[in-house]
Amino acid sequence: MVATETLEHDLAARGFTNLVRWSRGVDTELFHPREAGVYDLPRPIFLNVGRKQLVTPADIVGKIAGVTRLPAEIVGAIDIHQRHTLADVRDEHVDLVLKKLTGIKVKGVPLAPARVNLDVTDDPVA
Repeated sequence: MVATETLEHDLAARGFTNLVRWSRGVDTELFHPREAGVYDLPRPIFLNVGRKQLVTPADIVGKIAGVTRLPAEIVGAIDIHQRHTLADVRDEHVDLVLKKLTGIKVKGVPLAPARVNLDVTDDPVA
């Protein structure tokens, strides 16, 4: 497969056979990107507690499930850092979780949860 006529002629001159022209573009008849939010993927939320407060994943899942009355399965990966935690929450439940957790104490610290901006790498909190 070759992308251009020039490449096809060059390879044919070098003895290659069975050359077929193949476009480098995307076939928009076959590929239709979906709108954002269609996939219902987990979205990370920022929590202002971490290892310094001796927080465990069970603390985070228990608090989210207990306060929101949603099943624990809405919580995915949990990444606990020294002073903060990132927890994946199903996209459809993020707003409710943020609203319900605001001000709730975990290990004596009032939570100030925030949505994480996935487009910025140097400052992950939107």
